[in-house]
Amino acid sequence: MREIVLDSWGGIERRANTGIKPELLQGIRAIAGWGGLIILDKDICAVELTKSLLEVVQKESCGKCTPCRVGTKVLLDMVTDISLGKGTSSDIDRIYELSGGIKDTALCVWGETAQNAVKDSITYFREEYEAHLKEKRCQPLFYQSITSAPCQNACPAYCDPPAYIEAILERRFSQGRDIVMETIPLPGVLGRVCFHPCETACQRNKYDEPIAICQLKRVLADEVRNFPNKEEEVDGWKFKGRISKEERKKNAKAKVAIVGSGPAGLAVAYYMALIGYRPTVFESLPVLGGMLRVGIPDFRLPQDILDEEIQEIADEGVEFKLNTRIGEDFTIDDLFKDAYEAVFVAVGAHKGLKLGIPGEEESPKGYVDAASFLRRVSMGDQTKPGDKVVVIGGGSVAFDAVRDCVRIGCKESHLAYRRTKDEAPAGLIELHEAEQEGATLHFLAAPLRILIKDGQITGIELQRMELGPPDEKGRRAPVPIEGSTFVIECDSVIAAIGQEPETDYFRETGLNVSRKKTFEVNPVTFETNRPGVYAAGDAVLGPATVVEAIGTGHRAALHMDRYLNGGKSSPDVEKTYEAFMLQDRFNKLIQELTKIEGNSLEAVKGRFGERMLCIQHEERVPGFREIECGFPRDSYIREAMRCTRCYRSLVVVPE
Repeated sequence: MREIVLDSWGGIERRANTGIKPELLQGIRAIAGWGGLIILDKDICAVELTKSLLEVVQKESCGKCTPCRVGTKVLLDMVTDISLGKGTSSDIDRIYELSGGIKDTALCVWGETAQNAVKDSITYFREEYEAHLKEKRCQPLFYQSITSAPCQNACPAYCDPPAYIEAILERRFSQGRDIVMETIPLPGVLGRVCFHPCETACQRNKYDEPIAICQLKRVLADEVRNFPNKEEEVDGWKFKGRISKEERKKNAKAKVAIVGSGPAGLAVAYYMALIGYRPTVFESLPVLGGMLRVGIPDFRLPQDILDEEIQEIADEGVEFKLNTRIGEDFTIDDLFKDAYEAVFVAVGAHKGLKLGIPGEEESPKGYVDAASFLRRVSMGDQTKPGDKVVVIGGGSVAFDAVRDCVRIGCKESHLAYRRTKDEAPAGLIELHEAEQEGATLHFLAAPLRILIKDGQITGIELQRMELGPPDEKGRRAPVPIEGSTFVIECDSVIAAIGQEPETDYFRETGLNVSRKKTFEVNPVTFETNRPGVYAAGDAVLGPATVVEAIGTGHRAALHMDRYLNGGKSSPDVEKTYEAFMLQDRFNKLIQELTKIEGNSLEAVKGRFGERMLCIQHEERVPGFREIECGFPRDSYIREAMRCTRCYRSLVVVPE
């Protein structure tokens, strides 16, 4: 790592080295942003770097408070004058004082933190400001800039929470929903089932608790759904590059085929349709939605919500073909022969993994994998797998399965997980809900063998575990407690330890498939080894989350568009493409910088969040009624008011 000229990020002066991983700074000469300055090239002009940041800040300011709207414009003008050799030394002092005043009075984190780099540039490089006044010249900088919030940066689809939360505050529900749909075509679905990494990144975690970012997304979808005509028609956000339906009919672009109607496939279909392509989705099941439909129970995601949002995608010009399985009803070669010019594969991870314990290989009566069980229940077959059921696993799929068992009338519904409840991937809320509904949970219990008599499961033997010493990463692995095996009598075992895509057919056609049964694709473009064939979602990631699948699908759509256009999109779509690529490029750098940025929300701490209404536990079973009922209006407005609009700008000067 080369020596740095200055690193003031997070308010700490460093001149020998920096705390940022060296590989993240490769190809970078300087950085200016919300946390200060990092300058790695002595020839970088600190004045011009500061001016570049202020240009971005002024451009992106919402303009709702005077300190940011007017103050940053005055700052930009003053720094620009100095870069041209105009003014006096006293102007440098005024810039410093004004930036401090804006920092103290701006109404959001955006205006507050943007001043850190301005003050640092004068603190550490005042002589450069003085030199500009004497020499009356400055060399312009080429820079790249990105504006994001911690929540936005953590989202795999790069959704923009501060923007749609602000729309809620101003009762612009349709526009807020449009903002969500810029990157997520299923706002009502994601508002219910997203694992919300945005909330983990929310800066309020440092002071009280995160904003209910996911549930506020649902607020927008529900308001528009329940009161579709209550807003006057306004010029809201429209997807960049969107072509009107009339224009699409007159000048239709290429046909594209999408294999699978899960979240990744729906994302590709939606965004390709909006920019003029003719997508056809081929689904092997008799229902649409993939794992959204057959992997998530109705009590978390009602089918009518999914139906309506898929219908909106269909209304944009997407054709759906059900009961049509690739490898049986058609092949990839057939698609190209039928004039499809690109193919996207999103087959999902529908195949359950085996436990790998004695008794399982006999396929006894009462044994089933969780994916198959959830699919069966979701499609209307509520036959009990048994009277006494044990689910093995600790993820959301395992807890969905055991909660389904409770609802369809199993007398005993157990769940066993080999680690502690704190380590369960499903999270503590799902654990609590399952117990309240009547499931019995066993932690630090690993399956040893399935007990069988005359082909029927009679029980499962488990081993009690304890946490061993921590490894090099600090994680303590479970180890057996000698002489502590026990048996749970049962007539059904549901394996919920993971899933994998069914990709054997694709391997046979020559597509590269990994040991984990996932497609090997270009990590940037999502193109497979066959030109024109793309893949994303679970088919590439393995069992992932809905928002991860949508994020990869959206990116794949942008690259498919470029492929079909000979390497470059239309101007408006190109802006979206460049924004995604820039976000991808700087994502890890931003995350690293966020770790050392320092705290900035002391003034707003202590305002805890609102709670969404839920039906009582005694009303949940039997039946699959949706548990979460939504926020009352005054409650979701108060929750939206907790957002501090933590946008930050980052200016990077490349080599």
